[in-house]
Amino acid sequence: MTKSVTPLGAAAKGAAAGIAGMAAMDLVWFARYKKSGGEDDFVDWEFSSGLKDWEGAPAPAQVGKRLVEGLFGRELPPEAAAFTNNATHWATGVMWGGLFGLTAGSLASPKIRHGLALGPVAWLAGYLVLP
Repeated sequence: MTKSVTPLGAAAKGAAAGIAGMAAMDLVWFARYKKSGGEDDFVDWEFSSGLKDWEGAPAPAQVGKRLVEGLFGRELPPEAAAFTNNATHWATGVMWGGLFGLTAGSLASPKIRHGLALGPVAWLAGYLVLP
């Protein structure tokens, strides 16, 4: 007898996997940052503590700013840049994971290769959408 997973359960499992994937990716990016001479510790780097305004804010912050301003019709203040960057970054990972969980949960027999294919697809989509 096989165990059935509800769509909500599949999305939650996928979201958890998305969080794990984002954490792993961030550890790799942080190692690259340190190797290239970065001086911030992991917590400051991860939470964009040096980001104080929209000038020079990375792509996730810019996309989040446009989404919030477009949806709510009000301008975000400069001090929201760091939070917006992190919220957009992590929401993207959770969204991709949740979407994958729903997709994999609907397959009769999901395979590991399906998950391995998601990483490059999500990465490529980010590089196509964010710029």
